[in-house]
Amino acid sequence: MKELKITGRIREKESGLGVSGLHVRAYDKDMLFDDLLGSAVTDEKGFFEMYYSDKDFKELFENRPDIYLAIYAPPMRLLLDTKGAVRWEASNQEHFDLEIDRETLGDLSPTLPDDAVEGGVRLSKDALAIQKRDGFDLPKLKSFRYSAIPGRPAVPELVQYMALPLGGDILSLEIIPGEPVVISAEKPFPVQEPVPDVGTDSRQFGDGFSIDNIDIKFTTMAPAFLKGQKAFPEKLVEVLKTEEIGPIQMAAIRVNPVQYDPVKKAYNFYPNLRYVAKFDLEKAKKIAASRKHEASGVGELYAEQIESILSQKSVLRAKDLKWATLFLEDVPYLIVADNYRWPESIQLEDGATRAPNLTERGAALSGDLVAEYQRLAEWKTSRGIRTMVITISDIVGKKFGDFTQGGFARDLQEVLRNAFKYFHKQKDTLYVLLGGDTSVAPIRNLTGSSTYETIGCWRHTDNPPPERTCYFLSGHSAVKLFPLFQPEATDPLSTQHGGLRIPFDREAGAGRLGWYFTSKADFETKNTGFKRLGIGEKSRYIIVEGPEAVLDDNFYWLRPVNSIPSDFYYSSLEGPGYSIPGKHDFDDNNNGLYGQYHFDGSMEVSLDRVDFWPDIWVGRASAESQAEASAFVNKVMAYEKLEDADGNDVDTSYLHKILYASAYWGRKWQQKQSDTASPPAEDKFTHVNGSNVTKVHTSFDLSMSGGLPSHRMVARLSGADVVIPYNTAA
Repeated sequence: MKELKITGRIREKESGLGVSGLHVRAYDKDMLFDDLLGSAVTDEKGFFEMYYSDKDFKELFENRPDIYLAIYAPPMRLLLDTKGAVRWEASNQEHFDLEIDRETLGDLSPTLPDDAVEGGVRLSKDALAIQKRDGFDLPKLKSFRYSAIPGRPAVPELVQYMALPLGGDILSLEIIPGEPVVISAEKPFPVQEPVPDVGTDSRQFGDGFSIDNIDIKFTTMAPAFLKGQKAFPEKLVEVLKTEEIGPIQMAAIRVNPVQYDPVKKAYNFYPNLRYVAKFDLEKAKKIAASRKHEASGVGELYAEQIESILSQKSVLRAKDLKWATLFLEDVPYLIVADNYRWPESIQLEDGATRAPNLTERGAALSGDLVAEYQRLAEWKTSRGIRTMVITISDIVGKKFGDFTQGGFARDLQEVLRNAFKYFHKQKDTLYVLLGGDTSVAPIRNLTGSSTYETIGCWRHTDNPPPERTCYFLSGHSAVKLFPLFQPEATDPLSTQHGGLRIPFDREAGAGRLGWYFTSKADFETKNTGFKRLGIGEKSRYIIVEGPEAVLDDNFYWLRPVNSIPSDFYYSSLEGPGYSIPGKHDFDDNNNGLYGQYHFDGSMEVSLDRVDFWPDIWVGRASAESQAEASAFVNKVMAYEKLEDADGNDVDTSYLHKILYASAYWGRKWQQKQSDTASPPAEDKFTHVNGSNVTKVHTSFDLSMSGGLPSHRMVARLSGADVVIPYNTAA
């Protein structure tokens, strides 16, 4: 066994000074799982060293490690990694000299004053794109929201959060704008008026009102602004508010790297806009001294919750927080299981159902499923993949933190998602196995395509509209819908482009959004004053009433046919549309429908700001008993150990096989052509009555597989399908 060494130094980029207290981890890059070689903490001058042996990385085809480093601020805030510059086939001793800029270091910066915090943006000069929108110029920055003052230019803005010690009020804000990039724009796009509030089930618009979501009455630019001399917004950086969160004080700061100048008729873009906030350190120290006696009552669990807030990338930290940090062991692989069912609804004595409380679990399952998954965790850990089993009971029991967000979470799915966010950020979790069927770990139903032909009503020019269409009664605040099927009063109805959830409401009107059944006679002859049928008198003739600004759209119902059960809800954890105070992830418009989107003719547009890129890999073992869990674990371990549960060798021929998912997903059934066509056209067949021969012309090459064709043909007959094998002797 040979002892090997890794040394290095980490410095602040601006000053060249060493940075102390950073956690450095060295990994050996592998095809499947990267091996941890060792870890160290930087000393007062930023130096570190660690030792490892060749047994930590040696495999059948690997004699030297392929090394990269990951640098963390305690407890587990990733600052930098060198995955982009792996040291392939590293030598016996490797040395790394690394630099990290002051903003990334935050409170660990050796040069940042104790009473100041620095923030801002660092963007490329070409990051700002000017797009044409209805003849107007619209500036766009990726991941930025828009300003929200109607009649003023829509400009990108960003809110940053600053963690200060309690009492550390901001005294001054020094702004360093840097050189602007000036982009001419004759007609800036004006921010639009928000849609009027039409009830708790309607789409809600907050400060980040999106001009892309819905068509409304167009708001023009305020004449006073166009005639003025001042750019908008006047302040490039502005403190919005401060709020106490336990022992820290959080400030929200709005950053506007783009202004519109009405005199020059141009956008001023500041790609390197910086600011330094000075805060009242002396006052904070006095408060900290007066609260010392309270610190002893703060448990480890509460400390972890505070750290989960402070470790987010969007939070800038002051140095003198006086908050103990915890170094948590990483858990790359997490198994979530339980020995109980967690029902999505509770059956009542009268036959009705209700939603369960977050801590309300169902009946016990057969046997100990958790023990079976613990076997799998021990095996994974022995292979170098630290694995942890946690139960849903422990999660809702707040063993690892309050993932209900103080009761804000709607259901168990949201609680589990919050837990996965915590483990991903704090314990570097990349893989999650849901150890149970949906009765154990519930799944999230996402909204399917709004273009599915059997559940939608699309705009039509005829009044009354034909089946599967709708007619907008301009000036009457109403729409006629004639769906293909019979809706129930409980079926959710939504607008296609706005994503509005429209409730069944016989009292609906111009100021109250809702839909109701009407009679065939009124539907065909009237434009107002429709008869409003009760639930027991349902019909396929539907009237929607509400504000005209939201009704000029297509409509569709949410039914099982376009509802998609998906664990992707647990996989996509980070994105600009997530973790927004007062909102639920995957439901940005707050209507209880998750993952809504529509197709605008060229691309799919997410109405709920879903990021379709996974942050962790989520799998599921659909077990509901110990026997099923044991069978699953045995199969996984046999696959990875090449032996069964009794230690016997297994057939390893599967290691030499691979199944590819073809890019060919099928075509229409071969259509019959005229009897005399020879050969038939592509995707056609000919058959002469009385003959025992059919000629088929396929649109794909059956010989691609090599050797004799292994394809089988299916004859679609009225009684039952007949499978026809390849047979030259037929």
